[in-house]
Parts: sequence; C-alpha cells; structure tokens
Amino acid sequence: MKSFILHDSHRFHHRDKMYHGNELGFQKQCKAILPEILTTQDLDIEVFYTEALLFSDFGDCKPDLLAISKDYSYFAFIEVETSNHDLESDVLDQMTKMTTADHTLSKRSLFENLCKNNSSFKKSKEKFYNMLENQDPNYLLISDKYLPTWQSELARLNTKFIAISLYKDKFNNSSYHFTMGPALHSKKIVNKASWESYKFNIKGPNNRHLSELGTYVKIMFMDKEYCFEVERKKKNVLLWQTDYENVNLISNDYSNDELLNVTKLVLNQGQYILI
Repeated sequence: MKSFILHDSHRFHHRDKMYHGNELGFQKQCKAILPEILTTQDLDIEVFYTEALLFSDFGDCKPDLLAISKDYSYFAFIEVETSNHDLESDVLDQMTKMTTADHTLSKRSLFENLCKNNSSFKKSKEKFYNMLENQDPNYLLISDKYLPTWQSELARLNTKFIAISLYKDKFNNSSYHFTMGPALHSKKIVNKASWESYKFNIKGPNNRHLSELGTYVKIMFMDKEYCFEVERKKKNVLLWQTDYENVNLISNDYSNDELLNVTKLVLNQGQYILI
C-alpha cells in the first residue's frame, strides 16, 4: 500500500525503510523532533542523549534519550526502536527492564552522563535529583512506523508508543507524520516484593502510589483479599499485615516458606496482586 502526504501540490512519499540499519540516525532525528511533539501549553520539554545504566530485577538497560520539562515536573525515559526489530525479544524485553528499573539508584550516573553527552544540558543537580526521587517517570517508545500490535502491547507496560514516519518529495525535502498512541486507560505497575516477618518490603521506582492510598490497602493473594498497613520509607514501602476490618492475617493462611516465594506486587486496573 502506497502512502504519501500532499502539501502545496507537492507529494511527499513514505520512506518506510530509511532508518533500518541506521538506528543512530533515527535517534538523532528523534532528539531534534521530540521537543516539539512533547511540549504542551503547560510543559516546555527538552530531550537529551543518555547512556546511563538502569538496574532492574529483569536485567539492566540503557535508555536512548531522556526528556525533561524545564520546570522539573515531568521526565520520560525514551527508547528508540526501528520497526524491523522483533517485538517480543527486542522491544518488550527492553521496555520490561526499563519500566521496572529503580532509576533513583542511577541518579548520579544519569546526571553525569547527561552532562558528558549534551553540551546544552545545564540542569541543577539538586533539582534533577529531587525530580527523580519525587516525580513518577514516564516511558516512551519511538519507532519509524505505526504498528498497532506494538501500541497495544506497550500499553500493558505503561509505555506510550509514538511513530515518527519520514516522507520525502522529489527534491529530497523532508516531512514527518506523527502517530501517538492513545492515552493509557489503566496502569500496570510492577514492584519487587519480599516477605520479612509480618510485613512485605516493596521496592522499586513506582511505589509512591501506595503511600497515596491512606493508612490501609487491600491486596489479593491466591484469590483471597488481605489488608495491610502502609508505612512509607525514603526509598521503599513496608506493608504490615493487619486484621483491620476483621480481615484474616495472611500469615495465618500461609506458611513462612510460601510467603517467601512472593516476589512481586502488581497494580493492574486498580487491583493490587501479590505474586
């Protein structure tokens, strides 16, 4: 199927394989274009190169770009993948690592790497650190072609999919077509969980939602609901088992060995699940 853009009587034809095998070239183009795409009336966005390593229980990863608003109220880790990559082994594998990484562990290397790789990076270290510690990250996957399957699968990882497709006219002038995935209807957030005598220790970059719930939270485990008291720490959250509202204690239903096998707390469509 042919695709073209008609502008002032000029036809711009889709160059759908222009960046295949040249991901660095596409990454450079994304860095130049994304600020205009991401900037809104309320947010003035800058985009920078980064090669800093993020640490995840699913494996370590390096985002390609980092978007930051000038007022430090928004930031996004950005992965650039051309459409010839495999969805399962390349795209989803990388974004699973990225969305579960504890980026606060890499704040120093992130800042130093941004300074090293971007002459225009002039951010305050204190404000940058504060942003990483107090703002929830956003995740973007940029490709050179809109693929509906990528969009739906990435949405499950709380990742927004953006396609930047290149078109050229007969004079080699460039035009770009942008396709942005719809807003996510529900977040799926995965945090590392470990049982520590009467409580679960919840670690990870996206655990702030727990402390916003109030004193108690109800969580499903093995098809049964249990109640926990939330204690917020600096970098983690403790969930203490409680019989609040006459709910049975989880340690009364399961052995210590069974609870030690729990490794994740998942928030999916508003429901907390221990697995």
